[in-house]
Amino acid sequence: MEVAQENDNSNEGEEITNEVENNEETTNEVENNEETNNDNEVENSEEQEGEQGPPNLVVCLLNVPKKFGSKRVQKEIGELNLQGVLKIKKRPNLGYAHVTFANLEAKEAGVYALRRFKIHDRKINVVDSQRNKGKNRNDKRKKFEKYEEDNGNDEEKGENKRPKTELTVHDVVTPLHRHPYETQLQQKKAFVIDKLKGIVRNTSKLSAYNVPQWVNQAKDKLCCPLVRLYSSPVTKGYRNKSSLTIGLDKDNQPMIGFAMGLTKDGITTVGDPSSAVNMSDRTEEVRKAMLQCVVESGRATWDKVAHLGFWRELTIRVCDRTNQVMAIMQANPTGLSEEELQTEEERMIKYFSTVSNIEESSLQVQYWSGLSNVASYDTPIKSLLGPTHITEILMGLKFRISANSFFQPNTAAAEVLYKVVGDWATVNPETTVLDIYCGTGTIGLSLAKQAKLVVGVEEVEDAIKDAYQNAANNGIKNVEYFVGKAEHQLASILSQHGENCVAIVDPPRPGLHSSAIQAIRDCSTLKKLIYVSCNQNSLVVDAAHLCRSPSKTMPGLPFVPVKCAVVDLFPHTAHLEVVMLFERITAEDTAPPSHAVTYNPSEPVIVRMDNANMGMLTVDSVLPDPVSSTSTDPSSLPTEEEAETNDT
Repeated sequence: MEVAQENDNSNEGEEITNEVENNEETTNEVENNEETNNDNEVENSEEQEGEQGPPNLVVCLLNVPKKFGSKRVQKEIGELNLQGVLKIKKRPNLGYAHVTFANLEAKEAGVYALRRFKIHDRKINVVDSQRNKGKNRNDKRKKFEKYEEDNGNDEEKGENKRPKTELTVHDVVTPLHRHPYETQLQQKKAFVIDKLKGIVRNTSKLSAYNVPQWVNQAKDKLCCPLVRLYSSPVTKGYRNKSSLTIGLDKDNQPMIGFAMGLTKDGITTVGDPSSAVNMSDRTEEVRKAMLQCVVESGRATWDKVAHLGFWRELTIRVCDRTNQVMAIMQANPTGLSEEELQTEEERMIKYFSTVSNIEESSLQVQYWSGLSNVASYDTPIKSLLGPTHITEILMGLKFRISANSFFQPNTAAAEVLYKVVGDWATVNPETTVLDIYCGTGTIGLSLAKQAKLVVGVEEVEDAIKDAYQNAANNGIKNVEYFVGKAEHQLASILSQHGENCVAIVDPPRPGLHSSAIQAIRDCSTLKKLIYVSCNQNSLVVDAAHLCRSPSKTMPGLPFVPVKCAVVDLFPHTAHLEVVMLFERITAEDTAPPSHAVTYNPSEPVIVRMDNANMGMLTVDSVLPDPVSSTSTDPSSLPTEEEAETNDT
């Protein structure tokens, strides 16, 4: 599944450590010090819509001089002549203050003014106040002291303050960009090796007193060999989809780019993405055109704190192989008439039309007035210019891409990924391919011509419609798709198509539902499973349940991990894709297949840890790239046997 280039750019807790983490101390730790006995403090106003409760009229001001008390802060803020302020509270020796407003209108106006206000040349960050139920006050105080120390906000330090390092767009969006690409691959290998060891540990724990034989036989405590790491054929400008925030830059000028931090941390600045290493020139051309549209309109960009403004987000999808582009503008229609909206739509068309070669491209707009830029899936999208979809070529097939369609964000690397899946699936004319979480059908359709039947399962109905259309556009008829959650559909589908079947699962980041794992284990005729993982923390959990010894909750003979490979779809970031092959342990032979446990860890195709090199892999273990930087033809990729020969 895609790891989306989200604007918050948050990292998984166990993801690869990189140097940018030391610069991203969040002001959320300041929020965790708020006084919970403040009578006027209420729940965060940015909670999910629909929850009941009084509006939050209290805001927290961050980066206030520690030596100030309440009266001094009141005097400083008094210069703004704010209306509807009930109370200002500030304790000495703490770097934040609370302001309580009389109503939402006063709060919105006050937040707007405070965000542009400075106290002693300090820019004030403004966030909604939050309660911290169940938090230990001593723990909160320690966290706040750490925040103060790390951010150099202690005025007693004087000249000994630690200088701050200003984050760049590169640090936020592509945090590994400072490292050579080979070093990035080393880090990612080390990360995956740790997860392979975690699968062994978790399987052993879940199996209690009946530990599978392969767990005790695992070499180097790895659940299976890491046979190959495939680098991305393209490392610059590789993203075919970019979701860009529309807001204000550090100079308070309109900008379409990447959010430089989290709103809850008081960071609302939008960074200029023009030099982002993973964004294509075509994407930049569209972004510049639509930025001119925003500036000319004179309408405000979306303020994530005050929840005011018109322009919110721009999503750009680029199909390099067909030269088609799709742009989706998101805007807040609140308070505008139909005539005013029509004027802005005409303006969007005017500037989008200045982009070169857009004859078969698409411009759409989505009106959304919710708090977050993430609109609900069923929010309508209006077509302004061109078709409602664009087309890209992948694995020699044509795939239509609509506004909400999932499509791997790195087209060239996706072909490498699907080639690995196809090689390991060993599909023949008698095989049924079960494509679980099939999306628009890309993986299954790439194998359909070699298979007897492809059966797909997907929760999103529009994606299934696209899958059928993609099959028809490519002359593929041996497909059947089911709409619904995998955990609800699998038992029925496996009972019909489980014979001579290979299952391919490509779950979202949370991983497989427990009911889906139960259905897979309970289908005794299913002998082979290929797991495509975009979140390796979820893989560790799911693999342990697939491989643990039988129990009441996990019936059926377990699987065993046979081998895995890594495909780097996201250069310069901590994200990657892992493909893992599982095979069923037979009742006659409870040991795993021989090739899962009898490998030589000294061979180059097996990744080994170098303890002398601080847990990193040695440089000579970085495997050669199987695809040249200019190759886009999947038929040019080596077979697994050829790759192993080349590596050796």
